[in-house]
Amino acid sequence: DFSYYYEKVTVPALPTVFRDTLHPDNQRWQAETSGLDLTVEDLRRARASYYGFITCVDRQLGRVMAALDDSNLRDNTVFFYVSDHGDMVGEHGLWWKWVFYEDSVAVPMVCSWPGRWRTAMRVRENVGLVNLAATFLELAGADPLPGPVQPGLGGLLAGSASGWNNVA
Repeated sequence: DFSYYYEKVTVPALPTVFRDTLHPDNQRWQAETSGLDLTVEDLRRARASYYGFITCVDRQLGRVMAALDDSNLRDNTVFFYVSDHGDMVGEHGLWWKWVFYEDSVAVPMVCSWPGRWRTAMRVRENVGLVNLAATFLELAGADPLPGPVQPGLGGLLAGSASGWNNVA
């Protein structure tokens, strides 16, 4: 997977005054982590590795789905794959997950229950991990958590965004 992506990844170009335009806390972080001192080769290798890891995980998810298909359990199985964050992978000269840019805050989430939800769709509404507890309780037929909670994803996954508060 690394080799596949190595020639294909783009390396973000940063203006020469980029470090001076960062927020002071980001400047401190950059100074401590040397994130802007990486060579083009370092950036290419890091990005190819990251995308290769994602492809590896995608393949493993495919194996799980294939096993569900082979055992005739897919239509009757609720499947969720979520991650806790994305990664900046050198965009804006930043790494890891600590800033509120799309690359960092976008969380991959794959949900499947062909017997109940529409398939092959992308939900465009803002959702968050906070919606998962309510979703799992709904699926189990359990009472909701006490106090103010976020709604479950059942309606969105069934294809209806009606009444969805599009705020994350």
